[in-house]
Amino acid sequence: MFLHLGKGLSVKEDEVVGIFDMESATLSADTKNFLKEMQKDLKTVSLCDDIPKAFVLCDDVNTETVYITQLSPVTIS
Repeated sequence: MFLHLGKGLSVKEDEVVGIFDMESATLSADTKNFLKEMQKDLKTVSLCDDIPKAFVLCDDVNTETVYITQLSPVTIS
């Protein structure tokens, strides 16, 4: 099965590590630092034109990727 993340992008369900609400997850300094590091390492993909509502951490055989989306976490899952 696949999860649609927005802008025509879908990922395999078995690659999804977690789906996180942007507002509540970024209250933690650790999460903020993690997202900054992923951006610095060019491992983030923005799928939104508006305010982001969620981020999805995926891990496939080659790399980890964070997808930032304007879809709500409830919609994605």
